[in-house]
Amino acid sequence: MKDPRKLWEILIGLDEPFVIATVCNTKTSSERMEGEVFGMTYAGKFYGEAEGEFRRFLEANMTKAMKTSMSFMETYIEHRSVAALWGATCGERTSVFFHYVGPSPKVYIFGAGKLSERVAKILVAADFDVVVMDDNENFLRNFDKICSYRKINYDEPGSFPTIEARDFCVVLTRGHTKDFEALQICLASKARYIGLIGSNKKNSELKERMFRAGYTEEAWERVKTPIGIEIGAQTPGEIAIAIAAEIVKVKNEKQ
Repeated sequence: MKDPRKLWEILIGLDEPFVIATVCNTKTSSERMEGEVFGMTYAGKFYGEAEGEFRRFLEANMTKAMKTSMSFMETYIEHRSVAALWGATCGERTSVFFHYVGPSPKVYIFGAGKLSERVAKILVAADFDVVVMDDNENFLRNFDKICSYRKINYDEPGSFPTIEARDFCVVLTRGHTKDFEALQICLASKARYIGLIGSNKKNSELKERMFRAGYTEEAWERVKTPIGIEIGAQTPGEIAIAIAAEIVKVKNEKQ
């Protein structure tokens, strides 16, 4: 579309997340015009005139922006050999900014223990929207000055949050007493990341319990365990850094 304001008005009026792609810079034989815009809604409806490889480039990156809740710049490159197939003399190099508009991803931490406090502080410092959950309000009060928190009842699904595909789940329940219940909540969602702390022995036992409850190997493979990137972490502080670093890594990796 040639009129950015009109596209913004259309997409804002739909009341759902969306991505606007703006052509920022063009070189050689690009048919694109600087300032030209394209849009995509959360439901996948595409706005704008684009076809072929450029259309696929736009849709792939819009989907990435939607899934990661991030804005970024990408460059579409068409080599001369490809351009020749449709009659162009030169190739194309077009820079496009993908602007995501919608909710930010949340990090849901199950368990309001000491390690959760450390992880939450690091993630908040990295500008994540963190929500700590527990069934004991006394422990949750320790997060008054750290981040948001929510009391849940593992026997009442109505107390659970709505976990979106862009969100992250970290299972750190106190004494591992609610790991099974927390994983049930996580696996019922399309969460982008599910991390579980615990020893190999403990997690093997939990895996067997999940299988007995009807979960498949495919479901278990969604769970990242051991949690955190490998940095040789030993202390609670180091473990918290490893967990937070893995979430940052997953957030920023290409889809």
